[in-house]
Amino acid sequence: MSGLTFDDLVTTAALGVSRKGFAPAELDGVAAEYAGRLDTADPAAALLDAAALLTVAGRAGVRLADGTALPVADPGDRTASPPGDLGGRTALPPGDPGDGAERELSMAGARALTRLSGRDRSRRSAANAAGVTGDLLAAMRDAGYVLPAPLLADLLDLASRTPVLRPAVAPVLGTRGRWLSRHRADWQEVADAATPEPDGSSAPGDRQAEAMGDREAGAMGDRAAGAPGDPEVWRVGRPAERRGYLARLRDCDPGAGRELLFDGWTRESKEDRSGLLGMLGRGLSAADEEFLENALGDRAAEVRAVARRLLARLPDSAFQRRASLRAAQALRLEGNGTEARLVAYLPRVLDKASLRDGVDSGAPPGWNDDAGWLLAQLVAGAPPSELTTRLRMTSAQLVALPVAGAAAIDVRAGWRLAVARQAEAVADAGRNGPGPAGPELAEWAAALLDADRQCVNRPPSVWVPDAALAGLLPGDARATRTAALLDAVGKDARPPQAQRVMAELAGHRIPWPALVADAALAALDRAAGRPLLTEFTQALLDAAGRAMPASGVRDYAAELTRLAVATPEAMPWMPAMRAAAETITLRRAFLAELRDATVLTNTGLPALMTPPNEGENVDRHR
Repeated sequence: MSGLTFDDLVTTAALGVSRKGFAPAELDGVAAEYAGRLDTADPAAALLDAAALLTVAGRAGVRLADGTALPVADPGDRTASPPGDLGGRTALPPGDPGDGAERELSMAGARALTRLSGRDRSRRSAANAAGVTGDLLAAMRDAGYVLPAPLLADLLDLASRTPVLRPAVAPVLGTRGRWLSRHRADWQEVADAATPEPDGSSAPGDRQAEAMGDREAGAMGDRAAGAPGDPEVWRVGRPAERRGYLARLRDCDPGAGRELLFDGWTRESKEDRSGLLGMLGRGLSAADEEFLENALGDRAAEVRAVARRLLARLPDSAFQRRASLRAAQALRLEGNGTEARLVAYLPRVLDKASLRDGVDSGAPPGWNDDAGWLLAQLVAGAPPSELTTRLRMTSAQLVALPVAGAAAIDVRAGWRLAVARQAEAVADAGRNGPGPAGPELAEWAAALLDADRQCVNRPPSVWVPDAALAGLLPGDARATRTAALLDAVGKDARPPQAQRVMAELAGHRIPWPALVADAALAALDRAAGRPLLTEFTQALLDAAGRAMPASGVRDYAAELTRLAVATPEAMPWMPAMRAAAETITLRRAFLAELRDATVLTNTGLPALMTPPNEGENVDRHR
């Protein structure tokens, strides 16, 4: 019979220790050996101490029985055990750093990361702390560093509780961290976030981490170039391992990967089918079209959605031709010159092909106009470049045309969807090879943003937000737009305006260009005279601490400190100002620890460490 578990102690606490009672000597596992050290004079305190003891014992793992010998590691398997000496037992040769390729973050950097991650800063919101931590972990990855051993357990715990951090933590675990993650299921989920996911992204549902690609092979460890790994992984591996195996096979032999998936397709669960089908995004070609067309009839909606997304990336696919034809029939250009207008024609009944391709006649929640939603879907079927070519007009000219037979806003909703889908396809293609340039998408985004300057009452699922379109603008144009929005914010920012500005900043590049940072600082200066710290100002301060440049011509930490000093002590502003300034200072200290890196990528660190006038245009996307 097992001893008292943590859940048993929770039950005792809920019922009352005086009512139910408990015996420390009956604790489960190795914790029972230390029960005698608990002070039982105060039963309530003893219960809390017992809970802490069980927690530490659980983290320590299982102690091997006396006389049990550890298996000898295969010298060629760098993921079987951690490098060096752990607990007096050596699995790899002493001091072997795993081919010497891993450099651990310094202790000074580790201290800064610990503070910024929010574990010892209770006043920081969890979401903002996760954002700052993710940024710094990405800088670590780009500089070629891995987490030091003392931070591994804490960061694995943090990422297991904060899914958005998993794609950032996974690539910096290193050999030791990947080995450690195999010993707990929740930690393994963190390590698996580095395994390639649908369309080549590095983690499901996390588009903000797509730039990581397949930099890491996840828990599988490093593989020789062009080799998918052990075929046994495909048969018995975890879902993330199987996706990683298929992704590597697609990289070296796309046809073999497709055939492997086809052979066992009917035996896969719907969750595995959708995840594995997304791997066809790597090396996608016309040869995959037949398989994807068949997947349009899958009984699982998730699988059908993946198939549609991949087929839309094949310009000459039958799926894309059907969508383009429906778009051309739904919206036609009539008249010439000043009499030109767009006329909407909706089908009376959707045919089977339209339904199979995902066209839905019923409006989603938040949009009560079924006809308007149907028109938006049909219009979104044609890529924007095809529309301008067919009608021989620019995006600005098309957006300015009057619409007959439907509301113009429904047409623009469809165009927004089309632009967003095309941008996603370009991003997918760019991860798996050179993608097409996007100046035309930027022109479409600018035209649509100009057409709808006010807030639009449409749900995000059917109305692509302004911030998403603004992300397609060139860097200078994006910064100018964001700065203008900040300049328009007065002391009393109303919720719609405040939400629009914060949504824009949330999707902006990190760190902010100097133009945006200066505008944010000016907005804070204007609002500093208010006696209350508004929700907008608090959100702006949180964002400023994370995104204002940590180095460069202007010292934003000093500027925020100046504002804090100028604020009367009784004001609620001063602590928030100082917290933002401290965040910038700690970011600066952390990045300084990475300056000795000899391997820098072109995706983030240079922009984080150079003056705004030199590096602001190469900032990394969040």
